[in-house]
Amino acid sequence: MTLGYPQTIAPPKRKSLAARARGRESVLRRFDWVLFLAAFTLSIGGALFVFSATRVVGAGEDPQAFLKRHLLNLGIGLLLAAATMLFETAGQSSPRPAPVRSNAYRVVPTDDREVKTALNFALGDQKKKNRSDSALTLLSVLSAERQASKGDNFRLCLSLKRRGRPDTARTVVHRNQKQQWSVALWAWGACGKS
Repeated sequence: MTLGYPQTIAPPKRKSLAARARGRESVLRRFDWVLFLAAFTLSIGGALFVFSATRVVGAGEDPQAFLKRHLLNLGIGLLLAAATMLFETAGQSSPRPAPVRSNAYRVVPTDDREVKTALNFALGDQKKKNRSDSALTLLSVLSAERQASKGDNFRLCLSLKRRGRPDTARTVVHRNQKQQWSVALWAWGACGKS
């Protein structure tokens, strides 16, 4: 125990270079190696063509002047590509957001006509399964979402009375392209969960 001096805290251990290179956000891991190898192969092939086409030049001139110039241009191109790659990845402080899928669920008003039709179908289906009209009483529709997927899916979060006790249920009602309805999911107590 030291009096008057703060305790020192050890800095966190740094990962090894190999571990950082294999890491999920590593530049080497996100690098497009196939594209790089294709470009590199074409560049070497181009250098060989320049070498074979210009190795015999007039007297007193450097027979490899064109090859040297071509290799210098390749080196400059590689340096510019590396700099661009480093600056581009340095500007990405966080991963890019996932694109919004076109068939994702979208919020719709709970009083929408199609939502009401889906709700009535789901309640009728559930009452048929329970063999009782009085087993379920709808209190409210908490949320409604719609997804276009070979027809339409309606995902509803319902507040119900089930045998006299309050409960919630999540249901997914599907309407196919022939306008036929079916209940794809009915889960008790599932509202608020994805």
